[in-house]
Amino acid sequence: MRRHDSGILFGMRTCVIEGCTDRVDARGLCGVHYRQARKNGTIDQYERVKIVGRKCDIEWCDRPHSGRGYCSVHLNRLHRTGTPYSRREQKAMNPPTCAVPGCDDLEASRSYCRRHYQNFLRTGDPRPYQELAVEEKIRRVGWDEVRVRPDLSPCWEWRGTRTDSGYGIFNSAVDGYSHAKIHRVVYELSHGPLDQGAVIRHECDNPPCINPGHLRAGTNWQNSDDMVTRNRSGHLYEKYGGRRRNGHDMNEPGAFRIRINKRNGREYRTCVKCQYIRNKAAKARAKARAERR
Repeated sequence: MRRHDSGILFGMRTCVIEGCTDRVDARGLCGVHYRQARKNGTIDQYERVKIVGRKCDIEWCDRPHSGRGYCSVHLNRLHRTGTPYSRREQKAMNPPTCAVPGCDDLEASRSYCRRHYQNFLRTGDPRPYQELAVEEKIRRVGWDEVRVRPDLSPCWEWRGTRTDSGYGIFNSAVDGYSHAKIHRVVYELSHGPLDQGAVIRHECDNPPCINPGHLRAGTNWQNSDDMVTRNRSGHLYEKYGGRRRNGHDMNEPGAFRIRINKRNGREYRTCVKCQYIRNKAAKARAKARAERR
């Protein structure tokens, strides 16, 4: 390869710096002078060198310009990920909020704010009990599937608090429920609001059941008629062979006592054995309350 007197290799440009005959690497400079120009930042005496102390276009970055308006760090990240900003920088520009719907607090960990994240660690659900919908609160308490009658689907027996009669109790002050019967709440959620004075009849005759398919709306008269026709009435024992539903023989001497209602003067009969069981259970509850005090 021939060398001309001008110091330029045949078919190859050389550095514009006087006295330098190295090959041009970028912007009219060889590699050594180009890196020096990048480092100094102010070289305006050469027409073909455009570096005049330019910095990265990122507001908080003071590194020298490399290309496309960015320093070498942000330019390389742009080529790799499609954006010059790191994840930390993106969070600083657009702080993410909590992933729970309706919560505008800033994210603390795992896409949740501090309050919802702490609740997630305790219960496995980021939302506290008070923020759940009524349906989700009922599912959180849960029920057990028990087949009581073979001709019906399984009963859903409430796992929560129950009354002495076996009916489930549901409390949610935020939603307006205070000591409410859970089977009424489930019926309203499944079939709509109840009429004034309406009662819920259990098709399965199982008080703790909350299966919507076993619940029927009706009147007190219809509910009493169901009790009689299904042999669950203790007052009409003569019609069903002299026995109550619990198996006590009402034909034995002293099996029942006749009482008179002081308000309306009506006469009714109570089973002595059943009354004894109820009184014994009441005394046990009173004793337990006294011990807790």
